[in-house]
Amino acid sequence: AGASFWRFAARYCFVEQDQWGTKVTGNQPGAEEQIYADFGGAIWRPDPNRVPTLTPIKVEVHEVELTGDQLRVYSEMEAYFKALLDQQTGDTLLAPNTMVQGIRLMQLASNPALVGGLPVAAKWRYMLERLEQATWEEPTIIWTAFKETVKQLGEAMRKRGWSVAELTGDTSQKKRTEVRHAFQEGKIDVLLAHPGVGK
Repeated sequence: AGASFWRFAARYCFVEQDQWGTKVTGNQPGAEEQIYADFGGAIWRPDPNRVPTLTPIKVEVHEVELTGDQLRVYSEMEAYFKALLDQQTGDTLLAPNTMVQGIRLMQLASNPALVGGLPVAAKWRYMLERLEQATWEEPTIIWTAFKETVKQLGEAMRKRGWSVAELTGDTSQKKRTEVRHAFQEGKIDVLLAHPGVGK
């Protein structure tokens, strides 16, 4: 299945291979037209004249620095992973190992409690402080890659008296529908969601 996928990808995309493995780096010229030529009978395209107007997205970047024990734990793990990379021999790096290491660093940057460490989370603290100042005119969506974040943040928010709903891969289809309706009806203060489920 892997080889056929990359043959398929190479028909429509630029595919490159480096020490990290094989990756798609962009679309071939005319890729969209070629896909419609190959699969036009199986693709549905919405009428662009009937697409609803959406509220413009407002992007704000809030940089939160790690401090104290969280910074120490993160820095120690980062240094350890760098030492492992320096010890690698040959040109090929084991992608699964580096991917797992990257995920672990993301968890530590979020909250060491996600991996059994101390609950010292600068980003969580900042976010909860911002939410405490919210007017709750509209529900808030918090996207996260980790189910444990949903669980722990949900508990912290419920203790503050907020109405919280969760959407992860563990959420049943029936519950997802209930959450969607409650969110649309304004019955939820905060929706904690995994992008793959909540999209």
